[in-house]
Amino acid sequence: MPKGTAPKPGPVSLALAPLLNDAFLELLVTQKRFGEMLGGVPQSTVSLYLRGERAIDVDLFVTMCRVLSIDPVEVFAVAVRSTE
Repeated sequence: MPKGTAPKPGPVSLALAPLLNDAFLELLVTQKRFGEMLGGVPQSTVSLYLRGERAIDVDLFVTMCRVLSIDPVEVFAVAVRSTE
């Protein structure tokens, strides 16, 4: 993979995006503020994650779930089941 090229999201990443986006919308903060809560993720990158246009690193996924007050194991299981 060329340097600076993010991996394309696979089916599980695509299934995670709407689940995370729904929880994000309930948080009632801007994407910029959410990125700050995640440790400095740029707003444009947050947008890519929430639209399913960029794969989410597992550590960031867990952090996102914690910030959103949702169970990462449950969310991941729902996403995986939806791809079967």
